[in-house]
Amino acid sequence: MTYQTALDIPMKKLFVCVASALLTMLSTHAAEVRIDHPAYDKKWAATVTERSVFYAPRWGAMFRQKWEEIVKGDPNTRAVMIHLHGCGGLSGYEAIVANFSMNQLGVAVITPDFTARPGNKTGCPAMLGVSHPSETGGKERAREGIFTAKNSARMDARTDDVEALVAYVKALTDKPIILSGHSEGGRTVYHYDKVDPQIIGMAIHQQSCGYSYAHLWRLPTSYKTWQSLDDSDPWASLEDRVVTSCAYRFKGDTQNNLTLFTQPGVNHAPLNTDAMKASFTQWVNGLLGGPFVKQPVHNEAFLEGLQNKYRSTGTP
Repeated sequence: MTYQTALDIPMKKLFVCVASALLTMLSTHAAEVRIDHPAYDKKWAATVTERSVFYAPRWGAMFRQKWEEIVKGDPNTRAVMIHLHGCGGLSGYEAIVANFSMNQLGVAVITPDFTARPGNKTGCPAMLGVSHPSETGGKERAREGIFTAKNSARMDARTDDVEALVAYVKALTDKPIILSGHSEGGRTVYHYDKVDPQIIGMAIHQQSCGYSYAHLWRLPTSYKTWQSLDDSDPWASLEDRVVTSCAYRFKGDTQNNLTLFTQPGVNHAPLNTDAMKASFTQWVNGLLGGPFVKQPVHNEAFLEGLQNKYRSTGTP
């Protein structure tokens, strides 16, 4: 494991090791929660591109048809990232990751909105001592158990969306794919269980691997994985009351597949310090063979292909 921290804190490293050992013993005993709901029907995965925002390096956010032409033809697009939101649905957090990835790393980004599935709700829990707008209804959601990340049926539905987007990207380009998620989206990343050679990395932003959610873990540890944590983030500790990394999941020959960045703090936002951004940049550039070098490309290079899409459909 590559361990990175904003401060050199030996006791923190010792705590991580002890906590990881305990979680290794306990992780198989976390009870699975599964409550189905019409919003989790697999059929809704077919609508995921209609529920997504698309970002292209150098060009910004845009509609899907133009994004497709840029991803296929712009050498500034080195890879495609599928980035998953947290419990509250699409928000400014996703724009933070998308803007940084496309402008600094040369990575195109898709941010799907899982909560837009018909009948779905946000899944943010209520927490003692934490006041947050998305806590509205949290206690009720926790009691009923349907719209929370603990529900395996919810996580299965989220990975259905991911699988549909992976298939969509693979049909479009052979450029590498990175799966990324923040908070509940991070749990979705480690719930993903498919091995695909076009997927080169997994990023878990500001989410832990605590005992209460251990039943969700399915991620093959053969993937290069990056995880960031603020060590006192209440949104990453929840019932466990401790922020726990995913290091105990990476054993034997896979230990070096995890790059773990931790820092002191309570900030739940992704990429919230320069040090965290630097760690993420180093990890992505390592996956892609070096830093992003911008190349001059004119917007008109993509117009013919884009306009032909509308000619073929007869859309005015």
